[in-house]
Amino acid sequence: MFKHIAVAVDFSLAWDVMSRHLPKLRGWGCERLTLLHVLSSRYPQVPAETHRDQYEARLAASADALKVAGLQADGRVVAGDPAAALIDIAREIGADCLLAGSHGHSTLHDFFLGS
Repeated sequence: MFKHIAVAVDFSLAWDVMSRHLPKLRGWGCERLTLLHVLSSRYPQVPAETHRDQYEARLAASADALKVAGLQADGRVVAGDPAAALIDIAREIGADCLLAGSHGHSTLHDFFLGS
């Protein structure tokens, strides 16, 4: 089945909901999760690289919670076009699949900055 799953993380309310369900993947044969956050280059201004440490710390905290649930877990933060970056990293790390939940943007956000 899917032993190694790459998981897209946007730190939205949607992520909060999805993260609570990730430990259930262990019961379906998943052994490892790699949490991925992309600093989007599609916006007029890429989120400041100076915040990278904060995103990495949040991913590490999420990974630690998953380790307690019996999964191997780690996280990575990259900059780029979200869709392309997620696919590239999933391939690079040898993930069996890529899990991406509903993004946490509002309709107004999508209208001005794109989905």
